[in-house]
Amino acid sequence: MIAAAVAMIVIGNMAATGRIGPNPGVGIRTKDTRRSEKAWQAAHVAAKPFVQFGAVVMIACGCVVFALSSEPAALYGIALVGVVLMAIAMLLGTVAANRAACAV
Repeated sequence: MIAAAVAMIVIGNMAATGRIGPNPGVGIRTKDTRRSEKAWQAAHVAAKPFVQFGAVVMIACGCVVFALSSEPAALYGIALVGVVLMAIAMLLGTVAANRAACAV
């Protein structure tokens, strides 16, 4: 969870600053975000707070999972909460990103 969250932060920041442009591999890839470099960057700037929030939640849940490694039942619940909150943040970020890309 922690490694995935760190990767999300790094990739999100690189896309928001223009170091990663439209591509088939990473980033928010919708029809509107891939329309141009400006749309791509605007989308990732708009999504950045959501991506960072989701990543921070996953990092926190990952740390709690490490701390409670002796309580297997709690681990699944905590991991599930982290993944669900991250997924909600990513969906909200994608909506914001697509709106920003359309506005460009």
